[in-house]
Amino acid sequence: FILAVIHLKEKLRWRRVVGLLIALIGVFIVIAAGAVETGTDYLLGDLVILVAVIAWAYYTVLGKPLVQKYGVFRTTAWALVSGSVVYFPFGLYRAIEFDYSGTTTTDWLTVLYVAIGTSVIAYSLWYWLLKRMEASRLAIYFNFQPVIVAGVAYFMLNEPLGWSFVIGGVITIGGVIISEV
Repeated sequence: FILAVIHLKEKLRWRRVVGLLIALIGVFIVIAAGAVETGTDYLLGDLVILVAVIAWAYYTVLGKPLVQKYGVFRTTAWALVSGSVVYFPFGLYRAIEFDYSGTTTTDWLTVLYVAIGTSVIAYSLWYWLLKRMEASRLAIYFNFQPVIVAGVAYFMLNEPLGWSFVIGGVITIGGVIISEV
């Protein structure tokens, strides 16, 4: 949201700021309801997540003019190819060192799902939406992710959902609605 206002010169709408803050409070409640640990043992992981969030924000903001100019599929293809090139040296090492003897058909189908479903399809959908709306507006919808993940974990993994999840989820959805009305 902030990067879109700075780099794309999108208007700072106070209703969107308030909605975003409310949604973030809801996300915090959802996340805090899980097994949240604090301390220096988790600092490296926290820093990696912080860098990933900043990278995703720039991915969205810098992707906006690209998707406007080159289209959804071309932009997605270049994003996936460039990301693969950057990751290749690290992935190659892991691929060489990995013991494939215990890999099942389900494992390979899972890799295929991640490659096609969560990469090609999800990124194409992201760029399709980014082409049609402001980056700052789309960024607010990203707050649904922890709520959706917790819901999927409940239905697929029988993870418990307590009142904190329900309250946090409602607050998150309310914040997104406030920012968009």
